[in-house]
Amino acid sequence: MLNSPSSYKRASQILIFIAALSVSICSLFITIDVISAESKPSRVLSYSTVFLVGLLTAMGLNPAALSIIAIPAVGAVFNPILVGGVAAFGSAIGETSGYAIGYGSRGLVSDLPGQNTWQARLYNRLFSWRAFAWLESRILGWVAKHPFLTLFCFAAIPNIFLDFAGMIAGRSGYPYPKFFFATFLGKAIRFSLYAYLGTWAFPLVKS
Repeated sequence: MLNSPSSYKRASQILIFIAALSVSICSLFITIDVISAESKPSRVLSYSTVFLVGLLTAMGLNPAALSIIAIPAVGAVFNPILVGGVAAFGSAIGETSGYAIGYGSRGLVSDLPGQNTWQARLYNRLFSWRAFAWLESRILGWVAKHPFLTLFCFAAIPNIFLDFAGMIAGRSGYPYPKFFFATFLGKAIRFSLYAYLGTWAFPLVKS
């Protein structure tokens, strides 16, 4: 029986693990199908897989390399623009986690009774990033001056800093619809290129 918070948490962790594992397995079989079979893989399964690949990869629950495998595989047999858009939509939703962390932190320190608490120390470790002071100052400046363009570029170019930029955007109160749209546009361009790569690469592999 799920009669305690810890039981619900454990069950949710198991479900997330099963979802991530299922997406990985589906991606593998779709890739094999594209390379070896003459018929197209299931359209619904394929689009669902790239959506979940984008979602779970953005949330850090699947390796980033999975998107470089699954999206070109599906793009090799279906419309690359549509494949890229579906994957980008899932990924933009997944990037909301970073934005939400930043947004949720806005009142954390000011609501604390004292600054020398474990919550305040944890906050400082998460959001001061003293070891990355130079990088932090640059990202802060970019997000402050050109938030939409910064988020768009970080989403369009493979890098590890989009999460930081998303946290800063949430922390600064940047409107979520604009954050989502900038992230979606950048990811759509990147994933559409991945999908077009599949239309070129997989016929070579099959031959």
